[in-house]
Order: sequence, then structure tokens, then C-alpha cells
Amino acid sequence: MATSTPIQTVRNTVYTILSEGLSGTQIYKWGIPQGGVVIPCVVISHVSGSSSPIGLGRVTPNGYGDLTRIRLQIDCFHRSEELVDQLGDSVKNTIEKARSTLRNSGIVDAKMIVYVSVGSEEAARGYRKIIDYEFFVEYVQS
Repeated sequence: MATSTPIQTVRNTVYTILSEGLSGTQIYKWGIPQGGVVIPCVVISHVSGSSSPIGLGRVTPNGYGDLTRIRLQIDCFHRSEELVDQLGDSVKNTIEKARSTLRNSGIVDAKMIVYVSVGSEEAARGYRKIIDYEFFVEYVQS
């Protein structure tokens, strides 16, 4: 079995959490598809990340560890401002309730850093809310 990168670990875990926690909502794992989206939906995009040492002298049995920061943008789309607000709250609550699932996947922390409505997009996409999270993954390098 191939080892996952920190980005793959975070994207796969968040996708699973949202897919299982948001019934009736299409979840797109790899950004907005070329053909457009089905509303209501949630779109996951990797927007940035970096590595920094976990701590001075941090050595694991398998090598040296880094704490890798992965930032995902989670876009919510719905047909009205009220409904996109409800969907955004559901996304936020679903992730917050899944802290143990995150930890079990090797994600040591998650912090919401953006939660903003951007109004109505072009008619095909409806109303949009942007939620950005930073996820921190312990990544061991041998």
C-alpha cells in the first residue's frame, strides 16, 4: 500500500467526513469540475501549505518529523443566501464534530481561518460561501 502525502491525507479525510455527514449534498473532492456543479454542493480545493519542524530534536522511531500545514478552501453553493448559510454552518459543524476522526487519520489539529459569504455567483453556481481551514499533519521523513 502506498504511503499518502499530507495533502492526500487531509483531502481524503475531509472528503470522507463531509460525504458521510452531509446527506443530499454533492461533494466535489478535486475542485469545480469543468461541466459545472450540481446545487447544493461543497467543493474542496487545496490552496496552500508549508512544512515546519515540529520541535527541536523531534525524532520519531521512523525518522524526523515535520508538522505540515495544509490549507483547504471549502466552497459551499446553494440556491439562496439563507440556504448557503445553513450549508456553511453544516460543513463547519460536521468538521468540528469529527475531531477524533481527524486525529485518527494523523491530522493533529484543524483551525478555521475564513468563513465568508460572497453573494450570488453566475446563475449556474448560485450563492457561495467560502470556508478555509488549516489542517496540521505530522509527517515523518526517514
